[in-house]
Amino acid sequence: MTIKPGTYALVLASGTKGRVHVVRLGTLQLQPGFCVYVGSAHGPGGLRARLAHHLGPSARPHWHVDCLRAHAKAVEVWYRCERVPWEHRWAYCLGLQRGASIPLAGFG
Repeated sequence: MTIKPGTYALVLASGTKGRVHVVRLGTLQLQPGFCVYVGSAHGPGGLRARLAHHLGPSARPHWHVDCLRAHAKAVEVWYRCERVPWEHRWAYCLGLQRGASIPLAGFG
């Protein structure tokens, strides 16, 4: 993993239904299956620091995905090292896929 800036996608898997409280957004009804969280890492530490935070245990949730990670397992990470923030384009393209949905507006 690199300390360069970039865009990443976490593919998360959940085997159960459940409710996840997301600070300032409300409650996310979790369904069994996969979800993809797309973000960018352009601050200090780049992709390495951001992904280490997201993939490790989070005693103090900072990003919305930290709340979800307590209920879903990261099974894949996709990333691209580049200063151009691709997260909105990636999220748009993923949203076009058959069966895709946005279960909680503003998550991310």
